[in-house]
Amino acid sequence: MQGIAAVEALDDRQVRITFDEPRPFPFVSFVGGQTPILQRAQFADCLGPRAPQCTAQNFGPIGTGPFVVCGVHAPLDDRLRGGFR
Repeated sequence: MQGIAAVEALDDRQVRITFDEPRPFPFVSFVGGQTPILQRAQFADCLGPRAPQCTAQNFGPIGTGPFVVCGVHAPLDDRLRGGFR
């Protein structure tokens, strides 16, 4: 989760993710198998040395999807005004 400054739960179904700097593809942190969003309760007993023993949890995780991106707020980069020089 390098580059993520904060994650805030807005309500039961929405989160706000704040990055420490602009990203060309901000969703890469949350897609693919590298950083899935999983339910804490399912993996609560799978920390530390017990992690390798959690076969059922690892092969049958309960996800939180499907996801819908409702909006992206990105400040305008002043270097892009007027084109590149």
